Amino acid sequence: MGIIKREKIGLADSIAGPADRLIEAMATMLKKDPTLNLCDDFSCLKCRELERRMKLYGRIWNPRFFQRSLVIRQLLSFRNKLILRRHSYVSFSNPKKKKAFHPTVILEVGIYRAVWLVSKILN
Repeated sequence: MGIIKREKIGLADSIAGPADRLIEAMATMLKKDPTLNLCDDFSCLKCRELERRMKLYGRIWNPRFFQRSLVIRQLLSFRNKLILRRHSYVSFSNPKKKKAFHPTVILEVGIYRAVWLVSKILN
């Protein structure tokens, strides 16, 4: 596209370009392929939730095992919902009160390990 230029700023090698054209180019690229900036880590909450909420599974160019398997996707979706629900509550800390262990943490870890184990066995 010819937008980015290599330059020197002081002693540092830098890459520079006009922000409006860079944002426009990135927006165009993301419209063509919305999965462009998603990672491959199956435990990444942000990327897996984006895939689920935007229904991107059919548009992933080279899907990983956890993206092809409906069972794994459902397990990850359930785990992510637990995590998001636990973090959506507002809590105030009281230094005198002992912090209670949230019971969904055990379930989250169990689902994470189950997904990891199934992916290792089937890959």
